[in-house]
Amino acid sequence: MRSGAPLALATVSALTVARMLRRRGSRAGVRPIVFLDLDETLLRSLLLKGTKADLLASIEKRKKTYRNKTFTDNPQAGKMATFGMERAGRQLAWAKRGIEVVFPDGDRYLVVTRPGIENELRDLVDHADLCVLSAGAKDYVDLLLVQTGLRAMIPFAYSSRQNNDLSWAQGRPWVLVDDLEFSTASTQIKLRQILGLNPMDDDVPVPDQYKQNVIKVDAFQDALPDAKPITGLAGRVKRRLGVVAGSGGLARSAQRLRGSPHGPGREA
Repeated sequence: MRSGAPLALATVSALTVARMLRRRGSRAGVRPIVFLDLDETLLRSLLLKGTKADLLASIEKRKKTYRNKTFTDNPQAGKMATFGMERAGRQLAWAKRGIEVVFPDGDRYLVVTRPGIENELRDLVDHADLCVLSAGAKDYVDLLLVQTGLRAMIPFAYSSRQNNDLSWAQGRPWVLVDDLEFSTASTQIKLRQILGLNPMDDDVPVPDQYKQNVIKVDAFQDALPDAKPITGLAGRVKRRLGVVAGSGGLARSAQRLRGSPHGPGREA
């Protein structure tokens, strides 16, 4: 994940987003919203020390090193070498799938989208408005969505480091898909933003009733081509949105929270 310097307030206002939604024919206020984490949920990125070609050459060299070793008098070491060679082979296949993304400051990332995620998102776009809400820097989020082609299905994206105005989401059923648990600091910040609270106010924990709005997925990790492919996400999201839409008390609870001494925390 790209860190970078602290960022300014979001440049896209809630009014602008609402207008965009109307132009898309999404009947703002009716269609549900699916907020999506980026890193380890939709994709995995690796900060490169050189180029993608350098990384591929390094993995290939390691693979050959394991292949050329013989352990006639140490079977256990031979097994470890075989394991290392096979793992290097999988890492090589993973790296070949990735695209090299270069930022204006010269940073290079190898980015691999999660196996199966494109199909899951295509299944969701007709049912909900998709929006990335990531802890990554805004320039990182935007460039990765464009370069991977995911922007075509996810028109809206925010960095949770910014004090975003998400008032356009109020009154609509929503879920957050993330690889982190409900109780983690990162997830709590995102949830407070969605609810219109001050995201950095730790004195206002998000009530447990909003656990049903969070869909936890396994992290896409280990740099392997077959590591944690994602299947069935669209079905899980649709079922959970049905539960959330039937919980009318959640909207009223959010209004009470925003009326507390610690809220609201939004800035347009």
